[in-house]
Amino acid sequence: MQTVIMNELKKRMDEKRINHVLGVMTEALKLADIYHYPDKDEVIISALLHDVCKNCEKDSLNDYVLKYHLEPICLNNNALAHGKVGAIIAKEEFGIQNKKILDAIAFHTTGREGMSLLEKIIYISDVTEENRDFEGIEEIRNLSYQDLDRACLKSIEKTIINIVSKGEYLHLDTVRARNSLLIRIGGENGQ
Repeated sequence: MQTVIMNELKKRMDEKRINHVLGVMTEALKLADIYHYPDKDEVIISALLHDVCKNCEKDSLNDYVLKYHLEPICLNNNALAHGKVGAIIAKEEFGIQNKKILDAIAFHTTGREGMSLLEKIIYISDVTEENRDFEGIEEIRNLSYQDLDRACLKSIEKTIINIVSKGEYLHLDTVRARNSLLIRIGGENGQ
């Protein structure tokens, strides 16, 4: 299955995106070992397919948003649509039926309330894979090896600040993910 997926991704993605996907897979497998995630195939497939729609044309994404009645906030918004549409593509075109994998793909950008371990692994691996470089990445990367919840919280808070500062749409799933992680960690400040 992995070979079939990789062959198809090479048709859909440029080299930079393929390198990112492979980086996410490597990081996700590392985190799966640290946090004892039992099914490496789920990790690999989720990582490989998480950005299957990242390079899709806006009109194509919009068609899926409308056809599947996704949130209107996803219209004309690749950042918010590509994960949710990616889960649809994973199911329809790759035959993925595993809900854990589909959810990891769907929520890898926004996060959500009550994220599963696989969802957290894919979410944070997308942020911290070796090809990523931004201010604060080393702190988040190191934290991800020690406390996955706190790493996800730190990343989500950084994302919220970035999105709000740009005046872009902030998905409610991201706000819910933050609040859920705060409650899980304990306390208003996650302390």
